[in-house]
Amino acid sequence: MSKQPVNNPNGEPTFIGPQADSGINQSLHETVIGERKNSAIEQTRVGQSDQADSFDNYAPTGTPSSLTKLSRIGDYQVTRILGKGGMGIVYRARHLTLKRDVAIKMMLAGAHATAEQSERFLAEARAVAHLQHPHIVQIFEVGQHDNMPYFTLELVDGESLDRQLKNKTLSERDAATLLQTLCLALQYAHDQGILHRDLKPANVLMTTDGRPKVTDFGLARKVEDDADESSRTKVGTIMGTPSYMSPEQARGDVHLLTPATDQYSLGALLYEMLTGRPPFMGARAVDTVMQVIHKDPLAPRELQPKLSVDLETICLKTLQKDVAKRYASCTEMAEDLGRFLRGEPILARPVGRTERTWRWCKRNPVVASLTAIAVSALVAVAAISTWSAFTLQSKNVELTQRSQRMQDFVTVMYDELRDFNVDEAPRVKPARDRMLNSFNEIMLQVVEELPKEGQAEAVYAGVKMGLVESLIDQQKTDEAEKILEELRSIFERRVLLKQGSDAARNNLVLVLLKIGNLKRDLRRDLPASLAAFEQALKIAQDIVDHPKAASDGQGLLPVYLTRTLLADTHTDLGATWYRLGDPHKALSHLELAMTLREQAIKDFDTDPQMAELPAEDKAAERNYLNADLQFKRLGMGAALFRAGRASEAEPLLRNTYESSLAQFNADPHNPRLRHDYVGQAGLWAEFLGFTGRGPEALAVLEESAKQLDALLADDPAGVTFRRTVTVALYRLSQWRSELNQGDAETPLKQCLEIRRSLAEAEPNNDRRQLDLMLALARSGQIIDATTIASTYLASEVTDNELLIEVARAYSQCARFASNDGDTKKLMMKSTETVAVATKNGFSDQIFLTHELDFAPLRMAFPETQ
Repeated sequence: MSKQPVNNPNGEPTFIGPQADSGINQSLHETVIGERKNSAIEQTRVGQSDQADSFDNYAPTGTPSSLTKLSRIGDYQVTRILGKGGMGIVYRARHLTLKRDVAIKMMLAGAHATAEQSERFLAEARAVAHLQHPHIVQIFEVGQHDNMPYFTLELVDGESLDRQLKNKTLSERDAATLLQTLCLALQYAHDQGILHRDLKPANVLMTTDGRPKVTDFGLARKVEDDADESSRTKVGTIMGTPSYMSPEQARGDVHLLTPATDQYSLGALLYEMLTGRPPFMGARAVDTVMQVIHKDPLAPRELQPKLSVDLETICLKTLQKDVAKRYASCTEMAEDLGRFLRGEPILARPVGRTERTWRWCKRNPVVASLTAIAVSALVAVAAISTWSAFTLQSKNVELTQRSQRMQDFVTVMYDELRDFNVDEAPRVKPARDRMLNSFNEIMLQVVEELPKEGQAEAVYAGVKMGLVESLIDQQKTDEAEKILEELRSIFERRVLLKQGSDAARNNLVLVLLKIGNLKRDLRRDLPASLAAFEQALKIAQDIVDHPKAASDGQGLLPVYLTRTLLADTHTDLGATWYRLGDPHKALSHLELAMTLREQAIKDFDTDPQMAELPAEDKAAERNYLNADLQFKRLGMGAALFRAGRASEAEPLLRNTYESSLAQFNADPHNPRLRHDYVGQAGLWAEFLGFTGRGPEALAVLEESAKQLDALLADDPAGVTFRRTVTVALYRLSQWRSELNQGDAETPLKQCLEIRRSLAEAEPNNDRRQLDLMLALARSGQIIDATTIASTYLASEVTDNELLIEVARAYSQCARFASNDGDTKKLMMKSTETVAVATKNGFSDQIFLTHELDFAPLRMAFPETQ
């Protein structure tokens, strides 16, 4: 959650936001979410339903007995059915004379097929029978059996690309190499006058030695036949697979299809290999088609930030709506991929910001007109600032009015951008962040021209505060840390300048809280984190005890805001001690945080100034305060339980869980409420399980698990939601295994796949690596898990949270050791690591004696209980 700057007219701009709840949210709440592959509907064709599906993607929808019972087709002995699609069935068979295994494709309608159906079926064979290419599945023979047409094809003993891509991406080099091969195969077909028109991962078969082969030319046509086909195909008929079809296909413009159509599909395929999803995905096929026609794809680097700019450029060039802006041929695309692979400059160039803006404005004229006003204002402010800077060099111009206009402008623009509720609409976050980043870049250029003194300094600091949030979100730790230290100096100076006003001290506290969270979560420097939080607590307490305005009478904050600040500071300190394994110290802060939040709500309701707020603003602030109170109750409940006060913890944890469930049921399509429900269900289940009510815990987890797919779909590219899903899957696997009820392997496998992708995307993020380590250990992948564990133990940063996670991993690895000697070594490693943490102050005995991952350790060494 974030709060907006509070304006004090002619006083210190006060930045109240984002609330410091990340510690509890990461450790207690343990929310999780992932990315779902495109749904089955994305694999269907729009339009002609009697077209054959790919050989590797058949649906088991029943087969006529006259076909399923075939044992001989001509000179072929049928051995089994490989699959079935909407129009054809595919058998595996052996030629009795040549002793060669083949695939045989036969019409399902058989003798009952119409002449048009038979013609369409055989069109595939005629179109590609003469194609002889190592990366195109070869057609051997066309024939009839009992008046049923069939043709035989090269048998590929492997799996389709779509199965290889399930829940994972390829490396840049592997993706580019594979695409280069497919480009050359399609270019060969184009040179023979053949368009594929339905290229997708399911239609790329991979041999056992990794060679791709293009298959399923069911929609293929000779280029010169397009004019004739347009007379046979109804105008507007859409044929192809929505997520991979070109805009001209999506519009049904049959006569406009060219080799560039296949090139677009190659680009969509490359996009999925790099990001794990196709460029367009809708809830229904028709929604996807509309996206293909009207929307630009999200840049791959928005989904995979570390992706090469050159490879992204190649991909986006092939996905241009305008055919003329794609590569002239698949050969040119292959050549650019070759340049990328050799480390040479590519010929394609990224679309410029101006062109992107112009295109977007064409498609969104109403919104664009509003955006243009904001952009014009931004340019105007920049121009005024530049003009004023030159003027100031020669004249002593009063800065106050211009600075105030800048402050008002910054506040309004930040209000508008931050009012995007990314919790309830997480898909908006990438676009919101891009806008904030662009805004920050421009505003930093503007404020750099202002003298960094007086009121202008506050504007400068305000802009940089916004920039820090974006940098921290993007894990740009070094840049964020540098700016925070600068801001710390500025706000310490401004506390003196403003005679210690509430607003000036408030801003310094917020900077210290950001520093503390960054040190804890990104640097894992717990001593530095605690030092920053302790300094922030001292100042926040002083604001509550000694409220003060500046000499001009400005800068005095409402009482409820000062209590809120103090409550949030206690929350951050409590969360840190909780993660360090000292629930008693954590509780001392979290109890105060809850009490202060309850008092702040009373202050808000009785403050005369708040009564003057517009009803809508007052209701929104009241809702925020209540939601934050529920969060603080959750944290206090967790700390009470870990401190051995289960009877006091239970009503708090139960009430927050039931409240989150009720809120979600009242608004079941709200992503934030779904996320909170899943996270709080996990914490409630943990309490139930740890207090001997395992079946109840599993029932809670099973019910919340019904929301995991939807949670992944809410924010397919987001880290927070995906991690929440992995924690839920991990817990589900634990308790199914513990109670021997249900399938424990599938959720664990899903958890491991998502955690692996998150760890690969952020290799320097300790939390991602530790999550992966635990999933590997519980899956029995001892070498990979212990490699991560030993790396952390060898590092200088070994805080208690890290040590306990490593000990859990060793305990689980011991279950899978191949001999008693290795089992004992792993158990001893786990025991020694727990001992180090205990020596460092870890005192969370509830966790050590009830966490399921420590069960092997407790059985081997009962004295650890």
